[in-house]
This record gives sequence, C-alpha cells and structure tokens, in this order.
Amino acid sequence: MVNGQLVQTLSTVMRFDKVVNVTMAEIRVELIFPADDESEAVFRAL
Repeated sequence: MVNGQLVQTLSTVMRFDKVVNVTMAEIRVELIFPADDESEAVFRAL
C-alpha cells in the first residue's frame, strides 16, 4: 500500500552471471513496474 492505496506491480530481479570480480557477483538489480493504470497514477503522484 502506498499512501493508503493498494498498488499492483510487476517486478523482475536480475543478476550478473559469470563475472570475474567478486563484488560484481553480489550485485542484484530489481526493477518494479506498475501493473495497471491506477498503480501508475499513484507512483507518478509521489
């Protein structure tokens, strides 16, 4: 919930594979997208 409103999202998590540097092997990137127009409107209003 964001500001009392339920928001629906789609998320994906990516990681680096076959890296030589140990630090890069630990990095994870998570992207979150609004799943509908109402959720997008809530995020844009923040």
